[in-house]
This record gives sequence, C-alpha cells and structure tokens, in this order.
Amino acid sequence: MKPEKLASLTDEQLLKQKKIIKNTHNIILAVGTLTLFFACVMFGYHVGKDAATGGQSTFNYKPLLPVIVFFMLGYVVVSSEKKSIDDEIKKRKLG
Repeated sequence: MKPEKLASLTDEQLLKQKKIIKNTHNIILAVGTLTLFFACVMFGYHVGKDAATGGQSTFNYKPLLPVIVFFMLGYVVVSSEKKSIDDEIKKRKLG
C-alpha cells in the first residue's frame, strides 16, 4: 500500500487492515505449504513408479507450476503489505 494511503487511514482502519493482512498471510502460507506437500507426494509417487517400471515413468510437474508461482507472488505481495502496515503502526506507536 502506498505511504500516502496508509497515512490517511485512521488508527482503527489501520489495525483492521493489519488483521486482514495477517489472516491473508496465514492463508497463503497454509495453502502454499499444502501445495508444496502435494508436489512432494506426487514426486515421491513418481520416484516409486519409476523404480517399479524400470525407468519408464515421467513426472508431470507442469500443472503445479502456475499454482506454485501464484502462491510465491502472493506471499511476496502480502509480506510487503504487512511490512508497510507494521512500519506505519510503529510510526504511530499503536502497539
């Protein structure tokens, strides 16, 4: 969020934004972690299938790429928003 917009928010609105950003951050972390876990499970299944078939298996990772990239970008954006809101809260000495 732009510094001018953060400065124009009231204290209550700023604290509400902080809560929303924190919840969004937690959701992105949880879903991103589950996605990476799912990718690891898929890769483990591929390794087992590859060993069982004598190297005839191929790992299809392409459907996971957009999801992983989306959550990586979401994490970066939300983290920067969270940092700017936390800086504004510290500047106003709200807690």
